[in-house]
Amino acid sequence: MNHHDKLFIGFNCLILAYAYALYGEHAVALFLGTFAAGLSIYTHSVRCVWKNYYRILCTCFIGLVVLHVTHLNVTYPTLPYLCLCNAIFVWMYQESSFKVLDFVMPKLLLIVLSLLVLTLIMPLHLLRFFVSDINSTFEQVVLLGLIFLPSFYAYLYKCKKEMHRNHFKIWLS
Repeated sequence: MNHHDKLFIGFNCLILAYAYALYGEHAVALFLGTFAAGLSIYTHSVRCVWKNYYRILCTCFIGLVVLHVTHLNVTYPTLPYLCLCNAIFVWMYQESSFKVLDFVMPKLLLIVLSLLVLTLIMPLHLLRFFVSDINSTFEQVVLLGLIFLPSFYAYLYKCKKEMHRNHFKIWLS
């Protein structure tokens, strides 16, 4: 199993964990979130967790603040733990090479944009058919942001870091 497969399996487990959390299956959501975070740690190392612990904590803290402000943590009690698992997963795979990430991120951007467009176009009663406790389109957009924005932020951070490294190498030569 290569890095692409582990990335896809972990990300699919995270998305399933969020889906189970929205439907009230908390035990399955906790298991899948833990599995995704554990798979990312197993793929890289515990040293990478230590190296990125402040980024993980900051990402998790931002997610917790958003959940608290929108009161989604009351409606869905497993979302704070899934924010932690998502942060671990995202920052561990930020350590992967561009060969792995460049294959995944454009496809992920298209998926997120199509989900966002569907969320904004669909009437609220159809959204409630899929997720019964959603009170507004805003909550749906916030959930999409909680799930997908950390991965885009980590990827942009990696691109910025690589750009500075290459610029410094050009400057030295």
